[in-house]
Amino acid sequence: MAEELFPLVDVDGRVIGSASRKDCHSGSFKLHPVVHLHVFNSRGELYLQKRSMSKDIQPGKWDTSVGGHVDYGESVKEALLREAREELGIESVEVHEAFRYDFRSKVEYELVNAYWCIYDGPITPDPVEVEEGRFWPLHEIRMHIGYGVFTPNFEQEFGRLMTVVADTKFLFGCPDVPVKNMIFDFGAVLVDWNPHYVFDPYFGSTEKTDRFIREVCTIEWNGEVDRGKPIRQATDERIALFPEWEKEIRMYFDEWIHMIGDALPGMAGLIRELKAKGYGVYGLSNWARETFRLVEDRFEAFGLLDGYIISGDAHLLKPEPEIYRLLLQRYGLQAQDCLFVDDNATNIVVGESQGIRGIRFTSPEALRDELCRRHIR
Repeated sequence: MAEELFPLVDVDGRVIGSASRKDCHSGSFKLHPVVHLHVFNSRGELYLQKRSMSKDIQPGKWDTSVGGHVDYGESVKEALLREAREELGIESVEVHEAFRYDFRSKVEYELVNAYWCIYDGPITPDPVEVEEGRFWPLHEIRMHIGYGVFTPNFEQEFGRLMTVVADTKFLFGCPDVPVKNMIFDFGAVLVDWNPHYVFDPYFGSTEKTDRFIREVCTIEWNGEVDRGKPIRQATDERIALFPEWEKEIRMYFDEWIHMIGDALPGMAGLIRELKAKGYGVYGLSNWARETFRLVEDRFEAFGLLDGYIISGDAHLLKPEPEIYRLLLQRYGLQAQDCLFVDDNATNIVVGESQGIRGIRFTSPEALRDELCRRHIR
């Protein structure tokens, strides 16, 4: 049997030679191209496959919808469609380029060519390659990241994928109807909030703060409080896990008010302008009831809203679909009439899966430009 050859490429993807599969996977770190295809359905769910337990690398972990190597003499697009056909039985689909990056594992060096598509046809996984597969709601993926459920490579790609999909205005079937209502996130959209304001001066470096938030007072832990867990209970539970960090864990909420910065410039004025033109304006934020009570009267923007839901009251978190549906139900809104502004790409994509169009917030100026482009204002 002829030895399987892979093309060798430079960082721009130009073919510069060839090598055997064995050579590429032996720790030689010769850069060779692979393809990843992220398959969405029209409900905004993402198909993942579970790697067979017989795999040498990451057995039993959930991974990208489709993934494989480019054969020597084969184009990236040809390899992508071949792998989709072989792994999932997808015969024909329109694919969109997402991004490209180089990835170094313990045994190989890959140039990853990532694509995405929308596909509602039949899927028949190859039982040799795929132990099982299913479509995952995006909020379910987000909840399991960091817990050993997914391959590290998929987790690395997921955040980038959400940004790409949000930026391409992938609306999951939202009809092109006039916007009647605006929905705003709070933190990093209407007001500034950042734990670094408290912990950078304390630790003396941004890097130490990042590590503390990554390992001790994590985003997931803060999310439990945002969902409604009492601060005292959450603090005591965290101290029990990390007794050596008791002082710093107590600081997190004792000094929380100092994590709040100023209102983002121009956002209250934008809300006033939207209301003057007849738009309904609402809020949807992950925010603990205990801490929101400290600032709800401090910022003009909050008082201008026609209504809002915070996660601490609802006991739901973005990007869970139920919190979007709750907002629509409580205020009698139609999803297709609404436009949602949030700085988190995953929140935008899940909102769009519920029929709510979205804009990923980067700055007040960029938001105004995008609203003008959409003829809102």
